[in-house]
Amino acid sequence: MNLTYFSFAISTNKTMENKSSTQQLNSDVKFTVRLILEQANHVVALRRRKKLGGGFGLIGGTVSLGETPADALVRETMEEVGLTLNKKKLVLSHIQYKMTSINKKAGIVFFFTYPIQKGQVGVKEPHKFKDIVWLSAKDMPETLSLSLAKGIDCVLKGISYSEFQQ
Repeated sequence: MNLTYFSFAISTNKTMENKSSTQQLNSDVKFTVRLILEQANHVVALRRRKKLGGGFGLIGGTVSLGETPADALVRETMEEVGLTLNKKKLVLSHIQYKMTSINKKAGIVFFFTYPIQKGQVGVKEPHKFKDIVWLSAKDMPETLSLSLAKGIDCVLKGISYSEFQQ
């Protein structure tokens, strides 16, 4: 899928839950973004510190009040790895609907892809992440969440939408 523009609208209560600069949307649905930097069948992953669960994650985070998913990803990418993204080069590659069976929370995850060369990124939040690793897209580690692994797999296969229930 090659989308260069999309609109994003939700119906939500605009009341802010806290006064921080990264306020979340006050909604029953959590909106998050993930960035897939892929080159030569390898994907950039961040290795979390042990105190944060260890394992691997993708660049990204929560869409804050007043942000579009693309704006959130530009912000998160700069904060986490110091890479300045050109929004015009971001490609929305996959949307994943997530539902947790335990607390019945729903989420929408926007997976974007972006052209990258090895060596362009570095850890900028060392209190959260130990290092950056190029993972083989064909052999994802067990410490990567199942929803992220499914999202990556869908992106690499060109599947634009999936549903995931935990």
